[in-house]
Amino acid sequence: MIYLDEFTGMEVSIVDSPNRSEIGRTGLVSFETKNTLEIDTGRKRIMIPKHLRKFRINGQFVDGDLINMRPEDRLREYRRILRDLRR
Repeated sequence: MIYLDEFTGMEVSIVDSPNRSEIGRTGLVSFETKNTLEIDTGRKRIMIPKHLRKFRINGQFVDGDLINMRPEDRLREYRRILRDLRR
């Protein structure tokens, strides 16, 4: 599942955003925080908020609101969901 991965080093493009100038920007994720992705476009690095954005990461569509957490917390959240389902 792409939602569980750390995105650093993956190819990303912005497919939907409230800021229309961000749509279509592509590059490699160079750094990820809880709320942002830093994308290296080849000419410069841009910080893009995850909230209210939709991305295509390695060919898969990803809702930014679902990944709006630290990379290490996504795995913990996944484990918690699995544990709750087993009860």
